[in-house]
Parts: sequence; structure tokens; C-alpha cells
Amino acid sequence: MADGDSKSLQEATAAVENILQQMQEKFQAMSDQILNRNILDLMNLLCPQIGEELLEKEQHLVLFNRLLSDLGS
Repeated sequence: MADGDSKSLQEATAAVENILQQMQEKFQAMSDQILNRNILDLMNLLCPQIGEELLEKEQHLVLFNRLLSDLGS
């Protein structure tokens, strides 16, 4: 294999690994969000006042994270 082909293969491999890593991070974030949502729903069933307070705090965190993300872009 020529050096150019080897370099192209390495670049393609790195690009695929990067895409897979990004997909894994997004999947993990979605999984965490689903799990957190289920916990909040359960808390709301068990004790509505605590569930509402947790939901409100979660909404504030989401807004805060979006703000940080926008500032970082």
C-alpha cells in the first residue's frame, strides 16, 4: 500500500472513530435524560410537591446548559 493510501486510510479511520464517539456521547446524554425523566415522573407520583420542585429545577438546569452551550459556540 502506498504512503498516500495509508494516510487516507488513517484519516478515514480517525473520522469514523470521531463520528462513533460523538454518537456514543449523544446516546449517553439521551439515555441519561430518559432515566432522569423517569425518576422525576416517579417522584411526582409519590410526592407531587417534591416532583414539581425537581421538575422546575431540571428546567432551570436545561436553560442554564443551553446558555452555556450558546456561549461556547
